[in-house]
Amino acid sequence: GLTYCLSRELLPRAPGGRAAALVAGLAVALSGAVLRARLVVMSDALALACCAAAPWALARYARTGRGGWLVAAALALAWAIITRWVCGLLALPLLAFVLIAARTNDHGRGLGRTAHLSSFALRPRWLAAFAVGALVVVPQVIASAATPAALTRHQWVETWSAANAWRRDFTTVDGTQHYSLPVAVFYLAQMAWPSFLATPLALLALPGAIWLARERSWAALALLAGWPLTLWLFLLGIPYENARFVLPALPALAALAGLGFAWAYAAAASWRRAALAAGLALALAGGLAWGLRDYHRLVADKDEQLALVAWVRGRLPADGTLLTFGATLTLQHYTAYDVRELFYLAPADLDGVVRQRRPTYLLLDVANIERQWAGLRPQQDYHYLQRRPGLQAVGQRANYTLFRVGRPGQ
Repeated sequence: GLTYCLSRELLPRAPGGRAAALVAGLAVALSGAVLRARLVVMSDALALACCAAAPWALARYARTGRGGWLVAAALALAWAIITRWVCGLLALPLLAFVLIAARTNDHGRGLGRTAHLSSFALRPRWLAAFAVGALVVVPQVIASAATPAALTRHQWVETWSAANAWRRDFTTVDGTQHYSLPVAVFYLAQMAWPSFLATPLALLALPGAIWLARERSWAALALLAGWPLTLWLFLLGIPYENARFVLPALPALAALAGLGFAWAYAAAASWRRAALAAGLALALAGGLAWGLRDYHRLVADKDEQLALVAWVRGRLPADGTLLTFGATLTLQHYTAYDVRELFYLAPADLDGVVRQRRPTYLLLDVANIERQWAGLRPQQDYHYLQRRPGLQAVGQRANYTLFRVGRPGQ
């Protein structure tokens, strides 16, 4: 719904404006990536919504001049930032939108009266918007600074490098990864991946951007094309590949794709329009089907985790302590055991756990530990426990092996 509103607000003079907005909204609603984001504990869906709400509210303010919309835009942006730090980059295309809309004669082709955008830093409504945003973001920054997960110590910040764009092999605190594609290519491909945005529709985002340039709708172009571009330019420098990281750009890309489709539809001969509409339906259905395939994999993984929990329950005494890695959060949530995360335990911590009178067990995907985590804390801890006090295999479930910690008879 927010993507539809964003498209209607920014593209009122586009060919088939309502149809363009409808296609954009459907592209998000039927996205397999959005389906998964709504089902998992991570906050991607909320960040996605905020990254659609902030541009929409700012565009509404640009057209109406009502300060409430400006404050709403600041609140949405601030909430996006504390939900996913990377969403802070959205401030750059939002600022570009404001500066361009305040200085162009045609005001972005249909954005309406925008004189109120000039001298924005001196106006009380802008100060109020900054204050609202700061009230949301600053406490989170202060709280984060006191934790190991502080933004300044985040791996994305500490290890960012433009040289990572063409690399495929990385060793970070999350282990060693060997990717099939260079980072820059991976994230560009994800923006047209079937389960993200139906590929034929994603390719129409380029004609949509061209239409905005031809119409000199520079403010809308800076916002809708600038946000995916800004996000991609940042992600190509991080040493990680994850399809979830491009999700905040989906509303802007969908708006461009909807515009591209509507332009092609308006320019096509009448006998071709039915084919275009059928192609759109097939593209959306195909993208959703691809996403449903990924969704079924997600459900299968969850079912396997629950089966692992049941298997562990059948082998651990009620008073047992369980050291584990990979399945920690699941076991902590679904069992009453004292479950410890191996990643955070040094040898001295392991000695303290083992000295307790309660029986201690270790649950690991050994192959993954030896491959991805070679030379890092989880593998070091595993080898330490092998040497002292020793490990006795109790059983194996899928990739996981359960060990009793200690020598026989201990």
